[in-house]
Amino acid sequence: MDGRVVSVSLLALAVFVAFRRRRGVRGATPPGPPQIPIIGNILPVNEPWEALRLYALQYGAFYVLRVLSTNIFVVNTVEAASELCETRWSSYSQRIPMKMPELSGMNEGILFETNPLRLRQARRLVALGIGPRELDKYRSQLRTHVVSYLGRLLEDPDEYRRHIRNLPISMMLEIAYGYKSQDDDDPFVLGAKTLVENYAEASSLSNYIVSQSELLVARVPSWVPGAGFQRKAAAWKDQANDITEKVYRFTTTSIAEDTAIPSVVSKALESHDPYEKHVIAKSAMQMVSGGADTTISTITTFVLAMVLYPEVQKKAQAEIDKVVGLDRLPVFGDREDLPYIDALLRELLRWHPPIPTVPRTTTKDDVYEGYFIPEGSFVLINFWAMLCNEEVFLDAKTLKPERWLGVEVTKEIDPLFIAFGFGRRECPAKVMAVELVFTVMIHMLAVFDISKARDAQGIEITPSETFDNGSICAPLPFPCTIKPRSVQHAQVLQQNLEALK
Repeated sequence: MDGRVVSVSLLALAVFVAFRRRRGVRGATPPGPPQIPIIGNILPVNEPWEALRLYALQYGAFYVLRVLSTNIFVVNTVEAASELCETRWSSYSQRIPMKMPELSGMNEGILFETNPLRLRQARRLVALGIGPRELDKYRSQLRTHVVSYLGRLLEDPDEYRRHIRNLPISMMLEIAYGYKSQDDDDPFVLGAKTLVENYAEASSLSNYIVSQSELLVARVPSWVPGAGFQRKAAAWKDQANDITEKVYRFTTTSIAEDTAIPSVVSKALESHDPYEKHVIAKSAMQMVSGGADTTISTITTFVLAMVLYPEVQKKAQAEIDKVVGLDRLPVFGDREDLPYIDALLRELLRWHPPIPTVPRTTTKDDVYEGYFIPEGSFVLINFWAMLCNEEVFLDAKTLKPERWLGVEVTKEIDPLFIAFGFGRRECPAKVMAVELVFTVMIHMLAVFDISKARDAQGIEITPSETFDNGSICAPLPFPCTIKPRSVQHAQVLQQNLEALK
């Protein structure tokens, strides 16, 4: 053979091998569970986040699933999440919605906004309303809503779930729109409640496999049996547009009639900064629905914890009695002197985080730990695996506030850091959410005993530690008894209720 031909052939072979090696590095796929042909991996209907955690024990901090045509890269440790979402934030700050939320019109507003200009406007709008610097302006409103909530609990404790649901919705309607709800059946409260429930169902990992596959959405006509998700999504979109427009119109009308209460929307409309109507309307409503869903979940989880762990409740009440006394209700300013209850809040968020997983979408190709992640990949940040890691939290399935006392709480283990997300997509309402939940906890502990309900034979009913499967998960309905700790405690509450009139 001609020497030149041999040389060219060897050069071509070397180039081919080098290309294959480079392609092998870029194309390396993380480990993951075995897949069923075409279908891929099937997550269980109940507690899919627990299945994701168990996969992490077997396949490590970073693994991949495939659901139909979609690869899902799952991030299971704080170290990996911090590296991707903070150090490499520009590649992982996008949150393109799953398909069911997109079909339902939930892809607009601050939660899933992809337009950089609109996202900046939306974040500025949220900071205008519920950022740390603005919180002082709303403390009196927050306390008014919490004391009113206690009054409803006193009057009708069996409806505690409804009262918990309406508390953050009513409060955020006032902050976002200057709207004061009239009662539990207020149409704007009920409309926002519907949005919260629709979003939780639409974005559930287990309820809608369609959310993880563009292929399925594109190819299944709405008339095909089993494709009712498209009709449901259309109904949800109409509901969202209806309530968003109505409550926005309430504020604009109030401004025109010079009766508007200062609010996020009124400030944005009267601001010299140019805000698009679309951004104001959608982001303000997501402040209401997004601020409500996780708060509702956490407060309901708190009630369940007090029923299941009465010894924790007694310790928390003893701390309040010692610090606050029996002649007044506690305030958020007492937090520094209530370390056990502060530890209880951290432990609640660790024990059952309201959002077990959160999606991100990559904006460009990336390589992490030698594994190639293509642009547009679906990345799932698995908070549940981080907060239930037995190597970090011994006896992780048990509620133990004591684990946070007398230790240095770093961000690598802190639920107050982990549960609210990483990087530039962390929850913008984090500070207000923490203050609201803590304020509700100390007020309920100060005034009420929360205990197991009894059946017709007088036997205590121990509720199961079972949660729903939405993207924001809360305990399934359970009975409990909520009653004043004493006549004196009830009187102090009544005095505060009278002061509101």
